[in-house]
Amino acid sequence: MLPEIAKEWIEKADEDYGFARVGIECTDYFGQICFHFHQAAEKYLKAFIVANELKFGIPS
Repeated sequence: MLPEIAKEWIEKADEDYGFARVGIECTDYFGQICFHFHQAAEKYLKAFIVANELKFGIPS
């Protein structure tokens, strides 16, 4: 079962991904569309990290 915070990251990622997917079909502003795809990827990754309780950061 996914932690609540992972579900929230996935919901936010789905919004960014959906916006970019729809936008790519009806605009020429590809830089902004790429930004939203990138944001979605980061949020999916955060959800994965949280759901699998992975440690990350700068090693000391």
